[in-house]
Amino acid sequence: MKVLFGSLLISFVYYNTFAQTPSVSDSNKLIVSKGKKSDEVYSNVEKRFALVIGESDYSTEPKLPVSLNDADDMELTLVDAGFDVVKIVNKTKAEIDMAISLSAQYYETNKYDVALIYFSGHGAQYANIQMLAPIEFQNASVTGKDELTNYLQGCIRLPELVKKFNISQTKCILGIIDACRDSSYVVDENKSMQYQPEVNALFRANEGQSKLGIFYSTSFGKLSTAKSIDGKHSLFTTFIINNLKSKVTTFDALIRQVQSDMKPFVQTPVANPSYFEYQFQFFNNPKIASSPIIVEPAKSLLVTKTTIVPMIIISL
Repeated sequence: MKVLFGSLLISFVYYNTFAQTPSVSDSNKLIVSKGKKSDEVYSNVEKRFALVIGESDYSTEPKLPVSLNDADDMELTLVDAGFDVVKIVNKTKAEIDMAISLSAQYYETNKYDVALIYFSGHGAQYANIQMLAPIEFQNASVTGKDELTNYLQGCIRLPELVKKFNISQTKCILGIIDACRDSSYVVDENKSMQYQPEVNALFRANEGQSKLGIFYSTSFGKLSTAKSIDGKHSLFTTFIINNLKSKVTTFDALIRQVQSDMKPFVQTPVANPSYFEYQFQFFNNPKIASSPIIVEPAKSLLVTKTTIVPMIIISL
């Protein structure tokens, strides 16, 4: 997808929360669905923003019909929880990158306090980094450095997505990731192509270590099922939506309750809130889950050191 430089278009259209409209229109205008305000929503002390991504119509990988439903209903559910939501579905990496950059700019300009990132689609794990797959992603075996470079450039790296939102000027960043986390297709027989990026700790105290909480649909190195128990959503997102609709109180309580709900299934969602100190509260109505949180090992808390170039172009 080529970017047209002849004309720059930055357009934010604000929609009433009662209209079920897509968050990226056919003309590629970024749309913000405004969050509802009510006595139940605990948003009197913070402004909330969510970026919802759903990738379903893959060109070479198995299609994921549930991902569209996941994104649509997560948008509505988060709007009910007081979030202003941008939703993007079935977009290429170039289109997603633009939407992410514009969303981050909008987030900072409007001085939001909380960012939530949701993704439903194919994914993978490599070099301790969660990769999110756009619709043109090709899951071919990686056997050399050139192929590895192409693979890495073709995915959205979760740590880099998070860093787009200015973590130093926000109360917290939340992530809910419904995607696989395996890397079985990567071939590295002689270690010559081992990916050894220059890494820095994204979550050091001075960079907002205590401000980030990520909830993954499955554990490190494992698959995440797209099978549905309600005929509409993926397993993980089903329980996320059900608990948010039942007014689960905090992010911690959401994690505990979803982990409890999924115990009968062969998939263990995990979180890395071990450094997460901000007690984010969705609703005023209490719903407490007492079971301990299953946390992610610290090895996955690394991010490549990159230079982020601000983007102001939305015309595709």
